[in-house]
Amino acid sequence: MFCSLWRPEGPQYSVLSPQSCCCNSAERNMSRLLSVLLITVGALLASAEEYDKLPDLYKEGVNLAVKQFNSQKKNKQLFLFFKSMDVSETELEFDVSYVYHNFLLKATKCLQDKTDASANSCPFQNDRPVVDCVMCYRSYQGSIEYEPRPKLYCTRKPQLTEEMKANRVQDCETLKHHYSPGGITLLSSTGCNGSC
Repeated sequence: MFCSLWRPEGPQYSVLSPQSCCCNSAERNMSRLLSVLLITVGALLASAEEYDKLPDLYKEGVNLAVKQFNSQKKNKQLFLFFKSMDVSETELEFDVSYVYHNFLLKATKCLQDKTDASANSCPFQNDRPVVDCVMCYRSYQGSIEYEPRPKLYCTRKPQLTEEMKANRVQDCETLKHHYSPGGITLLSSTGCNGSC
């Protein structure tokens, strides 16, 4: 840690322990509080920046997941997007793609009734476990298709098991291979070789 020591001839900088930078316990406590505040602000900015970097299709999925997760009555605190863990998009057919997005939600200090919530206006709580979510869905021309219904799996991180992870991946795979009646189907004919 660098600490500034003021002397009549000007400041001199030296490497010191945090205790030697401050004169009393109140200043040490203020220094700790400032450090925690800077770390919290840094985490908020990083989370908001990561959300802003997501393509619109992924943001649409995250927004849907956040809305659905926060609609549960058991959650008093507002949960917001925190970090992407894994994302894949597979082109299926004619502007149809399959999206698998694994991300974390984190509790904020805001209550659920806050309408204009964002990572900038609602600081994250660092004393609560994150929620590991998987959102999988099909999209058509860059928008989520609601038939078949998108799937959302959210579990608090300490309770998430390898078996649960495998089950949600397997269940999401059914969306990838879903046939929608009335969808585009290609038919081909090889001809009838004169026996028609």
